[in-house]
Amino acid sequence: MNGRQVPLLPRSGEVVLVEFIYTVCGDICQIAAADFAELRDQLRARGEKVRLISVSFDPARDTPEQMAIYGDAHEADGTIWTVARPEPSALEDLLNLFDVVVIPDEWGGFQHNAAIHVISAEGRFAAVYDTDAVAAVLAHFDRRRP
Repeated sequence: MNGRQVPLLPRSGEVVLVEFIYTVCGDICQIAAADFAELRDQLRARGEKVRLISVSFDPARDTPEQMAIYGDAHEADGTIWTVARPEPSALEDLLNLFDVVVIPDEWGGFQHNAAIHVISAEGRFAAVYDTDAVAAVLAHFDRRRP
């Protein structure tokens, strides 16, 4: 969204939340973005070290300019919450790694499973939650506390 490379792995003890989207999606991606915005606001207010990444699986249409528009619409600041796209050659491996299924539909969009993937501060997959499971994601952070 801002032309910089974005690491998926955590830095300095942060937790990374990852979702997969395409910016012209009119339904589940918009719901997921609203959930990410709520998580961003609540986790920031709690002082959590967290970074949120919305990864596009439609790099042909999701240009940096389009991702910036999507990011602006959802108040993704490029620091705590970034909208990014992988190199096209890495997309299939990334989708497989996160177990995301993307199927083109008859209207030029996609059917896909939507989830919030949690990468621990140690760089491991820690959990996967439904996009509407904001309370469960917040509870995950509560369980991490000593």
